[in-house]
Amino acid sequence: LIKEDVLLLKVDVEGWEWSVMQGAAQLLENFDVRNVVMEYSPGVPERHYFIPEIKATIQMLINFCMSAYKIAHLDDEHKHENSQDQQLGPFQEIKRHNLLYDLLD
Repeated sequence: LIKEDVLLLKVDVEGWEWSVMQGAAQLLENFDVRNVVMEYSPGVPERHYFIPEIKATIQMLINFCMSAYKIAHLDDEHKHENSQDQQLGPFQEIKRHNLLYDLLD
């Protein structure tokens, strides 16, 4: 169990982000987690007809937007062009209203 500030929390769980972040709730509430990197994969719960989990994931992302976190769209088109020693360019920020659209869709 982590009981200290965290520079980077990487979550790569192919659509089960909401469940993992529930488990990380105390870490997020009690410590400074500077950066969270995760993939938003609504298709996995959708394929298993887990509609409540889809909505819970979107609401979780909205909550991140309402806190100190920024959500960015990582463009797949250019992901292999940069070498690991080059700095990434700017990302398109996802705002709360974008996620509200997904929640209502």
